[in-house]
Amino acid sequence: MTKTFTAEFNFRAIWEYINTPDSSVTDAPSIKDNNTFQVIDELTNGTGARDVASTVWHDIRSLSASSDESLDLSGSITDAFGDTLTFTIVRGLFVANLDESSANTVLEIGAGTNAFSSFLGSATDKVKVASGGVFCVWNPTAAGYAVTAGTGDVLKIANTSSDTACSYQVVIIGE
Repeated sequence: MTKTFTAEFNFRAIWEYINTPDSSVTDAPSIKDNNTFQVIDELTNGTGARDVASTVWHDIRSLSASSDESLDLSGSITDAFGDTLTFTIVRGLFVANLDESSANTVLEIGAGTNAFSSFLGSATDKVKVASGGVFCVWNPTAAGYAVTAGTGDVLKIANTSSDTACSYQVVIIGE
C-alpha cells in the first residue's frame, strides 16, 4: 500500500490597533492601524524542498502535574495506519497547550536525553508554551530539522506545574 501526503501551513494574525485622541480635542479622528501577517505554505509528496515523504504523527496527550514524557521520533511511535515511524527529518512541529484554566500550567519542550533539538540552539535549550499557547516551527527546506537516531531523536515534553495536570496536542510532519 502506498501512502501519499499533502499539507498546508496557514498562519495568520489580524489586528486592529486604534489610538483615540483625548476628549479635549473636538472632531479629532481616531488613528487606526489595521494589518495582517500571513504565511501560507504547503508540502506535497516527495523528498525535495517543500516535499514530505508521507510521515505524519499527531495525538492529544495528557501529563499529570510535574511529569514529562519522551517521544522517540526514531522508531517508537506509530501513525494513524499503525505503521511504526522513523523520522529522519522534521518539516513541521506543532504543540498546543490545551489547558486554558490555569496560568501556572506551562509545557516545556526540549532538553531531554538524546534530545531532538535541531530546531533549538543546543540540546539543553527549552521552549515554554503557556496555558492556551501554541508553539510551532516550520522548515520546508530539503534539509528540514535533522533527527538523528540514538543521539538526537527524543522530543521531551514536560508539565512544569506542580499542582495541575494538562493536555496538549502535538503534530509532527516529516520524513
